[in-house]
Amino acid sequence: MDSYAIFGDLAWHATDRLDISPGLRFDYEKARARADGAVTIAGERSFGGVSPKLGASYALDDEWRVHGLFSTGYKAGGFTRNVTPENIAFTYDPQNTYNGETGIKYRALDGSLEASLSAYYNVTKDYQLFVGDVYLKYLQNAGEVTAKGINLAFRANPTERLGIAGGLGLNRTTFTKYENSVNPGIDYTGNRVPYAPEFTANLALDYAFDLAEGWGQLIPRAGMTYAGSVFFDETNTIGQKGFFLVDLGLSWKVSEQVVADVFVNNVFDETYAVYGFTEATYGNLYQLGTGRAFGGRVSFKF
Repeated sequence: MDSYAIFGDLAWHATDRLDISPGLRFDYEKARARADGAVTIAGERSFGGVSPKLGASYALDDEWRVHGLFSTGYKAGGFTRNVTPENIAFTYDPQNTYNGETGIKYRALDGSLEASLSAYYNVTKDYQLFVGDVYLKYLQNAGEVTAKGINLAFRANPTERLGIAGGLGLNRTTFTKYENSVNPGIDYTGNRVPYAPEFTANLALDYAFDLAEGWGQLIPRAGMTYAGSVFFDETNTIGQKGFFLVDLGLSWKVSEQVVADVFVNNVFDETYAVYGFTEATYGNLYQLGTGRAFGGRVSFKF
């Protein structure tokens, strides 16, 4: 595959309060495929797409700002990489997404609080999805997908030393039109799209302790994330229930240029799956996520 793109955007400060941001992207991709054996392929396909966007934001006052966005996305088609006699089609078409978003942001003049609330709605045409038996999966267009949701994020500094950050996400992503090229008689319209949790949340705390002069700061931190239930297939039969992860860390901020960190991720060694499938002989099989992990790093800025 050869891929080319040209893209750019502008920020127009129309007034002291109003900003308008148009953008445009051109994509071109050429895909070539060859296969010899039980299946013979010798083909070439070209794809091109134009993806415009238009955003605007308006400052209600020095602390509050509202914004809106219309954007589009494009993913080229191509040839499937899993080529077997069981495949019905060896090519797939481009995927196009149309997205609308609106929201409001707040930033205190003293910087003690930043918060944003946004809502979105997008539709994807010719959604690209891996279909077929687990050993023979290949990429095909599976119809239309609609996603809608609300996101909330904030960062607060009640004192110069204490920081609190968090977020909530509500999301509903479903097949609004399902077309199964493997089993044309099956219709999963209304089912949830794989790997799209309906609820996510996170909360993080950090506190800065001043050390002796010249030694910088010591900053312990703790974070908790929650990922809601997901499905791993379009039939909505294999999935993962919601789970919590807790992370801890300690930073030694010697200066603005030098920072050393140690951390423990997934402190309670939570067991959870990141992928799953059904196999005729062994039943439901899962790939586990990363367990408890320890680490450290040193960062230098020049």
